[in-house]
Amino acid sequence: LVARDNQVRIPLSELTDSSLHFYTAEVNGTVIRFLVIHKINGDYGTALDACQICGGAGFRQQGQNVICRNCAASIYIPSIGESGGWRHERTVIQRQRTAEGQMRISSTAGRPWPAFPAA
Repeated sequence: LVARDNQVRIPLSELTDSSLHFYTAEVNGTVIRFLVIHKINGDYGTALDACQICGGAGFRQQGQNVICRNCAASIYIPSIGESGGWRHERTVIQRQRTAEGQMRISSTAGRPWPAFPAA
């Protein structure tokens, strides 16, 4: 994906299941990795594909669990991307559904997208 105006857009039709979807995007010359999941309550969770403990090791999904590839920390899926829940502390990823049936994803104003090595 290539960002425009510091945002990436993903068709909601790609996010209809409850599996993790991993994306790589170039934002202002920096490659970032993030994930999106359609939660049971109908909302979407977005976060960097980077553990708060291990950094860029990334995650994998094992059944109903999201697990760090390095330290094996398990992430509670309903908390992904929520204030007070799991998200990488260096950047909050904002998400918004658009009228065109897309998910618009951007970094919080004033906070840069961090780069992590490819997993």
